[in-house]
Amino acid sequence: MSLTSQIKELGEEIGLDVIRITNAESFPETEKHIIESIEKGYIPENDYHAFENISEEPNNINLNRISKRCNPKSILKRAKSIISVAQSYLIEETEELQDKNQPYGRIAKYDIGNFYYDAKLKLKRIIDYINQETNFKYKSKNKSCYVSLTEKPIAQRAGVGWYGKNGIIITERFGSWVVLGEIITELELDTDESLQRDCGDCTICIDSCPTKAIISPYVIDRTRCLQFISERLMNVPLALREKWGDRLYGCTTCQEVCPQNCKVIPKKYKPEYRLGLYQWNYFLLQNRLDPPN
Repeated sequence: MSLTSQIKELGEEIGLDVIRITNAESFPETEKHIIESIEKGYIPENDYHAFENISEEPNNINLNRISKRCNPKSILKRAKSIISVAQSYLIEETEELQDKNQPYGRIAKYDIGNFYYDAKLKLKRIIDYINQETNFKYKSKNKSCYVSLTEKPIAQRAGVGWYGKNGIIITERFGSWVVLGEIITELELDTDESLQRDCGDCTICIDSCPTKAIISPYVIDRTRCLQFISERLMNVPLALREKWGDRLYGCTTCQEVCPQNCKVIPKKYKPEYRLGLYQWNYFLLQNRLDPPN
């Protein structure tokens, strides 16, 4: 059995739901898309700004930072392959409200547990296996939930899934209810083909977005996306507060209406690294809705 096959077999044994492999070449189309989105105002400039004090040089985008995010070799210079994985986070949920008189709100499904950390530990086991089998001849880096690397284009090219029109990767068995992770390695492995699939004429995610943040297929105005906003230390814009509802963190409306997601069966287990609802202190919601200074 080839080392590629052994790695995939190990991934399945330790609980990774999808494991595929692609090359470590850069993603120029993704780089172009990010720049265009910034120029159109769909991504806040300070996410990719060249200066700490953005008022000094307005409209100066850090092109080098964007280029590095889209080039795996900026992380591992002699990288040859990327092991791309997905792990489902859709689990059976139980209500944990002990005092319903206290303020509470909804959190995104992927935050019920620390699924990214769980995936990262599993990727470490694969790296340990590679080191053992190759006598530490090749360097490998574990980059689960690594914000300085574009994960979705890697997953798409590796065949983990395809892009939904909401910009999220959809897998064949688990829909988009997955976290992604990668191992960048100097080891040259057999690569997989990308999936020749798309969402056809379906536009339900676009039509259902509460803030109309999905401008067109695959084009997202992140300044209007409630998921994106909830990840930032910022006040909810006044124009979007009516749409915020009882959300405490995140928004998964575009996923909940997706036909590919509706048929996914939740797993019957509790993640080891689990977050109770009351660990999400309700003052976070209050702070986000405070009037801006």
